[in-house]
Amino acid sequence: MTTPSDYLRLGPDELGTDDLLHLVAGRHAARKLIEAYGDARSVSRQSAAALANVAGCGVTTAARIHAGFELARRLHRHQARPHVARAHDVVDWFGPRIGNLPHEELHALYLCSRGRVLRSGLVTRGSAEHTIFDVAGLVGEALRTGSKSLVVAHNHPSGDPEPSADDLSVTHRLCQVAEIAGIRVLDHVVLAGDAWSSMASRGQLPAAHGLARGPWVTP
Repeated sequence: MTTPSDYLRLGPDELGTDDLLHLVAGRHAARKLIEAYGDARSVSRQSAAALANVAGCGVTTAARIHAGFELARRLHRHQARPHVARAHDVVDWFGPRIGNLPHEELHALYLCSRGRVLRSGLVTRGSAEHTIFDVAGLVGEALRTGSKSLVVAHNHPSGDPEPSADDLSVTHRLCQVAEIAGIRVLDHVVLAGDAWSSMASRGQLPAAHGLARGPWVTP
């Protein structure tokens, strides 16, 4: 078992990821979480509620672990992901947060003309099979933040990243409304665990959006 003294003596570079999880969660909770999800990376992708449901973890420990991972994600995005230029960047941004949720969530990135992220936020939270696609809210927030373009992403708890007919229809509606407001929709990424799909990469967005008017690039 890795102890706080080991951490101070050896430093983080000498410890494995699971060792770090032991320090944060405690030996018993860390063991239960790894048994449930396989490794620390998989643990980091779970919701706080999912972690709390693991026997031996509990609400307090689950909140502390999830908050630690969320802090790391936010610092990483601030330091290493100031710009978004391709679908892979969207997956890196949102995958750990929503890829494995048991319910659907719609999120958005609001970008300046050079692809710099001005704001990232949750748009709607739904059920295991559906979430509301708030077109007016998305375009309104883009206008409020002075964004020139936006990217939307949502998850499929089913594990299938294939966009549904409704996903395609409402995305085209978003493109129509955004175009009137002078805003370009770069992509709609669907996440399902480690799998994902990009409507822009598939050519499923209208000509005035997505790949047709770079700098958005294919994966």
